[in-house]
Amino acid sequence: MPSFLSKGNKQQQRARSSSSSSYYNSRNKHDGELRFHDDDDDIDNFLEPSHDVQQHHEAESKRKSITLAAQSVPAIVSNSVIGWLSAVSLVVHLIVLIAFIALPLFLIFIHFDFCFKCGGAEFLIIFLMSLFGVGLLLFGMLYPLRQYIIERRKQSKLTQEDIIQQQLEAPLEDMEDGEHGIDFDEYHHDNQFDDAPADRGLTSGKISISLARANSNSGWFKRFFDISEFLKTSKKEKAACCVFSTCSIASFIWLAVTIIVFLTFIFFVRSTRVNKSGHIYSSVISGKKVRIEREPTGMVHVAAENINDLAFGQGVAAAQDRLFQMELYKIIGKGSLAEIVGSDALILDKLSHVLGLRKYAEENLANIPKDIVSIIQSYVDGINAYIESGPALSAEFSLVGFKPTKWEVIDVLTFEKLFALQMTYNYIFELARLVVLERGATLERVTELSSPMYANYFTVFNREELKMNITDEEAEEIEKKLWDQSGAYIPSSTNSGDEHVHNFGEMLYEKLSNDKYLKLLLPTKKGSSRGSNNWVVGKSISDSSSGYNVNDPHLDIMAPVIVQQIHLKIVKDITAVNDITSVKMEENTFELIGASFPGLPSVGIGRSAFISWSITLSFSDVQDLYVLTPCPDQPDTHYMVDGKPEEYKIRKVNIKVAGEENVELVVKESRFGPVINDPLITIAHADVKTQKPMALKWTAHLPNDTSIMGLQQMTNAKTMDEFAKATRLLTALPFSIVFTDRNGNIGYSLTGTTPIRQQGHTGMFAMPGDISKYEYKGYATGDQITVINPPKGYIITANNRITPGGFPYIVSNDNEFDYRAKRIDEMIRNVLDVENRKITQKDMIEAQNDVKSLIYEELKFVLRNISQSLKEDPYAKYVNGLLNDWDGKILRESTHATLFEFFLTNLIKLPEHEVGKKYWNDFFYLRRALSSNGDIACTVHRKQTCQEFAVATFKETVDILLKHFGQIPPWKVVHYIDASHPLLGLTPLSCLSDRKIHSNGGTYTVNINNFVYDKVTETTIPTVNAAVYRQIIGGGEFSNSKIEGQDDLWISPLGQDGNMFSEHYDNFIEKYIEGSYLPLTTEAKYLSDVFEILPTEKSD
Repeated sequence: MPSFLSKGNKQQQRARSSSSSSYYNSRNKHDGELRFHDDDDDIDNFLEPSHDVQQHHEAESKRKSITLAAQSVPAIVSNSVIGWLSAVSLVVHLIVLIAFIALPLFLIFIHFDFCFKCGGAEFLIIFLMSLFGVGLLLFGMLYPLRQYIIERRKQSKLTQEDIIQQQLEAPLEDMEDGEHGIDFDEYHHDNQFDDAPADRGLTSGKISISLARANSNSGWFKRFFDISEFLKTSKKEKAACCVFSTCSIASFIWLAVTIIVFLTFIFFVRSTRVNKSGHIYSSVISGKKVRIEREPTGMVHVAAENINDLAFGQGVAAAQDRLFQMELYKIIGKGSLAEIVGSDALILDKLSHVLGLRKYAEENLANIPKDIVSIIQSYVDGINAYIESGPALSAEFSLVGFKPTKWEVIDVLTFEKLFALQMTYNYIFELARLVVLERGATLERVTELSSPMYANYFTVFNREELKMNITDEEAEEIEKKLWDQSGAYIPSSTNSGDEHVHNFGEMLYEKLSNDKYLKLLLPTKKGSSRGSNNWVVGKSISDSSSGYNVNDPHLDIMAPVIVQQIHLKIVKDITAVNDITSVKMEENTFELIGASFPGLPSVGIGRSAFISWSITLSFSDVQDLYVLTPCPDQPDTHYMVDGKPEEYKIRKVNIKVAGEENVELVVKESRFGPVINDPLITIAHADVKTQKPMALKWTAHLPNDTSIMGLQQMTNAKTMDEFAKATRLLTALPFSIVFTDRNGNIGYSLTGTTPIRQQGHTGMFAMPGDISKYEYKGYATGDQITVINPPKGYIITANNRITPGGFPYIVSNDNEFDYRAKRIDEMIRNVLDVENRKITQKDMIEAQNDVKSLIYEELKFVLRNISQSLKEDPYAKYVNGLLNDWDGKILRESTHATLFEFFLTNLIKLPEHEVGKKYWNDFFYLRRALSSNGDIACTVHRKQTCQEFAVATFKETVDILLKHFGQIPPWKVVHYIDASHPLLGLTPLSCLSDRKIHSNGGTYTVNINNFVYDKVTETTIPTVNAAVYRQIIGGGEFSNSKIEGQDDLWISPLGQDGNMFSEHYDNFIEKYIEGSYLPLTTEAKYLSDVFEILPTEKSD
């Protein structure tokens, strides 16, 4: 017997027993009453006259059983069901909490290749869902935790005797109702004595410890289900209980939802993983097999025994990494995007058909040599073989809702047309100027706003290098004739102020610039143009026997980027090759390595075994707009030329639209090109009678486009002359190509077909189409500008003007500003002239990653004037910081860079009263206006001097930054490269597909990060155009004399794989930001995947 029931505790026991016995005796319904004797020593001899000894023993046995049962129940449970339930609730909450924490950690464990800094949205989503669940859970735990603490505090004040007494009273109360206690009617006096009733309680089914426990538990459940106690609580207590309980239940449901999402993610992610190790069979290949190897970085190596098998292998490799990207470009070229995404993409499909990408590709197919067509056929056969193998498809196919279809040769040729269209911008510049003319500006004013070339502009070549034997006076006279703008279409005079016709240019511009899909087809905004840097340095001024070839094309950074790094090689016996990269290059071996464009066979930027090359846009003016005059009698079918009606060539196209009826498109083609602003195409709300048809003339529409031939022949060239000759075949691609050979010779070639215009037609403005006077004289081909080994030993192109004043025709008048070219030249001259040494690879790396702003240097005079105006003003410290504490480098950690770049985005608003808020960002004009201090944009439209405008703008810039951030933030906080998926980036799923790259660089730095004006906000300056690829060739394995420890280099901003869930989707981001590189080498130290294509007959 426990100590508290021993004889030493008799007084306490008698007190409690007395209370219990009196309650029992007062409520007994039987004639003979059983009561407990106060003296335990004599209890066996005590029996009421009306009862026998057996019933007395049974009652005493029950009392002892209940005592033992009470001692066996945990203290808090025996004391309070609420406390017991609170404890259980807390345990359940903790289990759920652990599950919430474990889910994202488990995702990391099984899907370890996410990159938290540059994506990992699948982890982030699960993490945020878990975080939300934890919040709900912790909130819901407050109530049971509070109840548990209250009950524990009560328990700490109770003695164990109090607990036993409570347990005795509870079942005795229940006995009154006969519900769970002892039913005394069941027991009858039978004059039998049982000397040990407690011992037979378990076998007789009468009073036992088990029964006592059951009765005790029954009391708990009665009180648990009895809401009377709950109803007695205060309203505040009821509300708290309901709220917290709801949160707890919601968190449990949320856990189930999170687990479902988690499992869905895992299943979905795994289902999109392409197996890049293995093999497929094909009846197309003629060699023994084709081998595709991949490095852990994602770099691809392909080897075969002949050129067709090699193209087949490249098709397979491209499809493995970029099938969705390739399918999307194919769909855009065909004009069938609306069939997938609906009517929102209808304008893109219409313009694709109007511009005739596929139509003109079909016409060109007949002029392509059979051997080139054969290579293209092998390439598409490889793509189709991969599709037919039934591979896992990247997530976009499921999310967008379509499957890849069979490829044809025409799809490749159409992609080449699409690529050419995306590399040309002339029409959008002309359209923007037309808008300004429509707003009332004069031709002279628009010319002034458009930065015509001036004497100090940095050109790619000087007169000596182009062998132009003319004097300055002769050059000036030539320029005067070339820049005659007299033929330009001017709305205010031509249309006699007709307001309905007056704004048709602006209507078209607005439609193009605001459509979310059109940027996939063609440039739609002035100021969003693409570009590049490339330069070559000869061996005479460098430490490399092959010189250096440096390139970083600036295109829209989409996710994935447009290039795929690949190594292509022909070997004699593929069966003897266990590792492609271990096969050494031999004389006359076909080998390419560099950046390819998925959808086109071969390599676009890189090197062969003999020549290295790199590409920038030349900005050659290859497009012109002509404003047509409808025939009064037949406006739908005819237009006027030289006073006579001329009939349109009509073709009809049927366009499928998802969820809607098909749309029939009527395309009108004039002698000046197709009409691009027909009301049924781009401006559906315009009145046909008040519209001026506008036609687009483009050199890519010329017959016999040989660009695809040129790309192939460039890769076959073995000498500088052969390569230069091959570049002249790029008739639709306006590039500046620089190249080197293994002996350190350097060269330049202008590609594309440049129109030679009539006097009065500069290519800056739309021209009237009602006269034939302004049709082209003819065309110049790129062979007119080919330069090999210029005397200075290097060639720099950065989208700057190519030709000096006095060149016989206008190549372009819309080149990019010359800041990047000047800065590269400045750095090269510093090494040669100041440091007096040869150029090294380190110098090339520093130049390619340079972020010094020459715009800052150019506008320092504005900052000085602001400083003088502010003097003791509180704003003075900010402008003085820019002048005295900053070197002009746009670095991620720089607050000065943030202030200057935001100031710049506000300064270029200067002429917005004339040009509109979206149309202009011309820094040459800005410099001229701020220098003169009397430009009409200031004095007439703003009623202040330009200096006052600059001061007010600077103060406004500081105020805005301080309002949002409290201080001037670092550049990396407000600036990022927006690497957006072309389709998913337009939806909430962008959280999965898009990446933001917080890099160094700013407006027109060599490491360019130009902003797009209409995307700038008060808190962010996003970049769309930046380097999609960086390459430095020289001193590595391409050189005759390799520099020890030096490799050719490359890097891309994202990764090789187009699957957003792949570890190779964005694995280059950190290196790209840091300015680091990967080795551009045909030798791989490690291989992660090997894939083989075997001939069908070998399948047995």
